[in-house]
Amino acid sequence: MVGTGVPYVGIAEYTYGFSNKFSAGILIGSTPIVPGYGLRIKGILYQKNENFRVTAKTPILYYPKTKDLGGEPWVLAWPTINSEWKFDSGIRVAAGAGIVAAACVNSLLGLEVEDGHHHATEDTQLPEEDHSEGHHHSTEGHHSQESLMSVMPTAGFMGDVWNTIQTSISIPIGKQFLFQSEIALVFDGTSLADKKWVGRYPVILFVGVSYEF
Repeated sequence: MVGTGVPYVGIAEYTYGFSNKFSAGILIGSTPIVPGYGLRIKGILYQKNENFRVTAKTPILYYPKTKDLGGEPWVLAWPTINSEWKFDSGIRVAAGAGIVAAACVNSLLGLEVEDGHHHATEDTQLPEEDHSEGHHHSTEGHHSQESLMSVMPTAGFMGDVWNTIQTSISIPIGKQFLFQSEIALVFDGTSLADKKWVGRYPVILFVGVSYEF
């Protein structure tokens, strides 16, 4: 799969279907200022028939140490649960909810920064998530999330959690190509995420095309 969106200017993913109910893949993307690397896993939690299923998936992203963005590595995960409907045309539409969690690696490990002090929690801006996804068997990614972080945090932010609601669509193009698009709104509780959100805007957007072997 290859695509673009917010925050990633470009993103690529290769996913392998280990069974008809589970797939895992590797992904790499680049925002205007920092690259991100990670994994994505997806599984079917419930499938009533060929036209309806409930899926769970999560990308786990790593943002390496970057001089211009606080000089520290960061990690982010975006687990979601989605209900997915398939139509006779092959089009799939999904909707669901999820949680975005981001944290500085040093704070996760209880380490100190170079000056010997732990981070203080202050209002700073950092990266965002999300996504994309390759396909194989019936667990193919029919909505890419996947979208990912746009800006890395500066010193002062140890981590936080936000909630999302998302919807996606996948449209077959011939026998092996699939157009995918996903959009998610990011919330802090019941309100749209504000400046404490690690991305520039409270939205994650992805548009891409995948090829199935």
